[in-house]
Amino acid sequence: MKKILLFIFVLMFVPFVYSAPPVTTVSQFPNGYYIIEQELTSVKINTDYKYNFFVHNSSNGILITNTSINCTYFLAYNNGSVLYSTGGIYDSTGYWYVIIGKGNISQKGEYPYGLQCASATLGGSLSGVMYVTTLGWDIQTAPAIIYFILTLGCFVFFFLTLYGAIKINWNSNSMIRYFKPLLMYFTYLELLLLSALFYGISNNYLYSGIITSFFYIIYRIFLACLIPLTPLIVLYLVISIVNNAKLNKAITRGVPYRK
Repeated sequence: MKKILLFIFVLMFVPFVYSAPPVTTVSQFPNGYYIIEQELTSVKINTDYKYNFFVHNSSNGILITNTSINCTYFLAYNNGSVLYSTGGIYDSTGYWYVIIGKGNISQKGEYPYGLQCASATLGGSLSGVMYVTTLGWDIQTAPAIIYFILTLGCFVFFFLTLYGAIKINWNSNSMIRYFKPLLMYFTYLELLLLSALFYGISNNYLYSGIITSFFYIIYRIFLACLIPLTPLIVLYLVISIVNNAKLNKAITRGVPYRK
């Protein structure tokens, strides 16, 4: 039982662990350039992205313009091979930017990037990881609480219906026995809902395609099995009710009843 509870706990919190914000490493030198980038969390898949940054002299803090330096941006795959590189563009308002075309971020995942700015005598650089997701933003506290409550509620109802289905006796003479297949059916629907919930969270917020594919396969399996399961449950209930009605009539007449 402890192993089952641990597995459920892991399933509930995997999406939130994998949605942790990225970390950028800035290489700062006593004499050189200090690069300040915009806060970078997640980027939306298949969408052009404008990456903005500032360049300052690290010794005196003076803002650097394009008249004195050149900046180059690199975007790479997970294996380190360069996917895209371009020169930084200086805006007259005082900041730099590069445009990352949507064709370069057409798949979810981690994209390491680097930025270097240099003149003939000085330089500076930074590196980080860009996370590409379906929605393009990280899960925040409020949505996380909502997802947690929904997930917890689904698990509670799942165990309640499962417990009820187990406790009801098939051979009971009361009408309550008809609730057993219904509760089993609702238990299955709750499993389907949980798989859909996990798939939605992983697809919208996670950059890991493996986890998303796993929950998608589970969801599709449950959904496919629901198609034959629904008419089978209905057919079973109809046959059971008809047989029970015949049995009651036979008992009333005092004659033996054969199914």
